[in-house]
Amino acid sequence: MSVRRASTVALLALSGLLPACAPRATQPPPPAPAAAERVGVVYREPADPAHRKILEEARGQRFLERVAEVLGVVQLPKPLTLSLSSCDGTANAWYDPERGTVTLCYEYLAEFRQLAAAAHLEGAEARDAANGPAVFVLLHESGHAVFDLLQVPILGHEEDAADTFAAVLLLKLGRDVAFHVLRGAAWSYGQEAAVRTLGEGDFADQHGLDAQRYYNLLCLAYGSDPKYFAPAVQKSRLPEDRAEGCREEYHQALFAVQKLIAPSVDPRALERLRVKHGGAWDLGR
Repeated sequence: MSVRRASTVALLALSGLLPACAPRATQPPPPAPAAAERVGVVYREPADPAHRKILEEARGQRFLERVAEVLGVVQLPKPLTLSLSSCDGTANAWYDPERGTVTLCYEYLAEFRQLAAAAHLEGAEARDAANGPAVFVLLHESGHAVFDLLQVPILGHEEDAADTFAAVLLLKLGRDVAFHVLRGAAWSYGQEAAVRTLGEGDFADQHGLDAQRYYNLLCLAYGSDPKYFAPAVQKSRLPEDRAEGCREEYHQALFAVQKLIAPSVDPRALERLRVKHGGAWDLGR
């Protein structure tokens, strides 16, 4: 389970998962296996005809393929499939370890669009509210898959770790990309927190409260680049006493990615992405 929204997005250049700690080839690398050989994608026909436009846009933008390309640089011991599917009217997303699939529901995507439209936002804010959570939710669920397949040790709640995994990847894709996606994801948490009446089930749930997840995302973004993200954080009212420790929180999360996930990156696939997309992303920053 993950943040409660999803939408089709002109999916950012997700090829930014380029850990500096993975060795770089000094000679042109031999052809690496295609990302699809490690991470496949499936666009299933929607049960609701109203969702066909979502399918067409997702296919046209190669939404799942772009995520698969990034995840494909990680040497996963078993195949993983990203699936866009109908879910019997339920707006959700999840990782299924038995089937080796990450499923994103058309209902989730439609709900994101509806919520953004209902908020009467305009311009970039409207696009971020509809699109940002879609990227975040897919990376969040992919984080569960990576933890499982690589047997990454988790200290604390796995849902928190999956949020952190997604946020760190987005921040390493580039601060401009991260700004729009994380702003949208944080907005969705903030909206949910504002209208939801908390009960015992919310406090007992393995997920953090929406308000907590909202502030956690703000803190990681601010900690990655306090100067760049300062205006957004001030507007979102991140408490000063929390903001003071955000730089350390971000680097702690980054260190965990370096130690636990980056060693499993395939240097040949990594170099192909460097050549294809240009920029060298430095996880040691």
